[in-house]
Amino acid sequence: RCIQPGDSIVTTGFSTFFPEGVLVGRVAEVINDPGHDFIELIVDLAIDFERLDYVDVVENLMRQEQKDLETLMSEEE
Repeated sequence: RCIQPGDSIVTTGFSTFFPEGVLVGRVAEVINDPGHDFIELIVDLAIDFERLDYVDVVENLMRQEQKDLETLMSEEE
């Protein structure tokens, strides 16, 4: 399926930094240049950073353990 305006952009969970399924934004425009092997997306972000006043910074102290468990689980499948 081709990427189309209105499609959701979400995190995949392939990173220990971002959990799976967090909405990043929606595709506003798809720019497909036939001379290149990639497409460019213009994304309307889900968050308006200009209106953001406070954030909480959370460190995952168990990142390595999480990564090890995920690796073990994928090997068992």
